[in-house]
Amino acid sequence: MVISSVKIVWISDHKGYGLIATHPIPKGTITFAQDGLDIVIPSEKLESVDQNLREYVEKYSYEDFLGNRVVSWDLGKYMNHDDEANTLSTGYGFEIAIRDIAVGEEVTDDYRIFSTHHDTSFASTQEAKNEPELWSDEQVEIWDKKVQMALKSINLVNQPLRPFIQNEIWDEVLSFSHENYRSVKEAFPLRYNLQTLGLLSEGKK
Repeated sequence: MVISSVKIVWISDHKGYGLIATHPIPKGTITFAQDGLDIVIPSEKLESVDQNLREYVEKYSYEDFLGNRVVSWDLGKYMNHDDEANTLSTGYGFEIAIRDIAVGEEVTDDYRIFSTHHDTSFASTQEAKNEPELWSDEQVEIWDKKVQMALKSINLVNQPLRPFIQNEIWDEVLSFSHENYRSVKEAFPLRYNLQTLGLLSEGKK
């Protein structure tokens, strides 16, 4: 579920539709959390999806840390990618505003955190290019620093999506420190983690 203070608008011929903030979204606000109405398609069943629906799934789904495809039931599916996104996915299973987002500003996410197949349909702000199979430590560190700074404000701002965060996760977030912080890497599809551990051979799908 995406935060309710957004509306869908036509952004451009390149991006298509996207989400615009209808109210200020302060830094530290949870902007998206998966809920029970989202459609979860296990990776091994993706091939069995009707061909007429396949393009829709490819365009509007994201991969969770297990490699499943998730299609949001609400406007969340229209959030576009930006290499300098104002929200980021976290290792805690939700997305968070990493800076203040003004009314009228497009709300964007960084798809690269989830991407294992480097889908060129991503509405990127840069030309499509082949990224490395595993993100560099430097890139992950950049994402983590932005998320950690946002998490410091999480209990200081209104959180409409708090009911969709498990209490155990919420308590963990409130007490996070450098030692127990869940890196953005926890949001990577499972194959990333397996490759990192050397349990999945290079190039295996």
